[in-house]
Amino acid sequence: MDGFLNNTGFPLTYDDQLKFNIWLTGQAHQRGLSIGLKNDMDQIPDLIAHFGWALNEECFQFDECETLLPFIDAGKTVFNVEYALETSEFCEQARELQFMSPKKTGCRRNSRGLLTVPDFKMSDIIQESVRLTLPATMEDDLEWH
Repeated sequence: MDGFLNNTGFPLTYDDQLKFNIWLTGQAHQRGLSIGLKNDMDQIPDLIAHFGWALNEECFQFDECETLLPFIDAGKTVFNVEYALETSEFCEQARELQFMSPKKTGCRRNSRGLLTVPDFKMSDIIQESVRLTLPATMEDDLEWH
């Protein structure tokens, strides 16, 4: 959700992205849906009031987790997944920051240095993280789609 920082072929500005993200949260909320912020860490101060949670990949590896702390400070959940780091390299810090940060195993760098993630669905990570935070009595009431 940070098209203004990328070469999209459109002349997107910070304000364009901000307006779109706020519009998108409004659409989700009108439908009774929760919505989380993926990427767009530069706009967190302007978007924190609109998003219910954040989703990040490899904030420990790239030393950018502190940028997500406004979500924790606002009582909102931060989901983060690490691919390359060993659990021992981020688990304690994730606990201290109150992040939900599982490690996805089986990841490899291809010949171009890009990370490949086998059979990966972020929804699986989120579902498992939610299960870990709910009281056991509520877990049976969940239905995942």
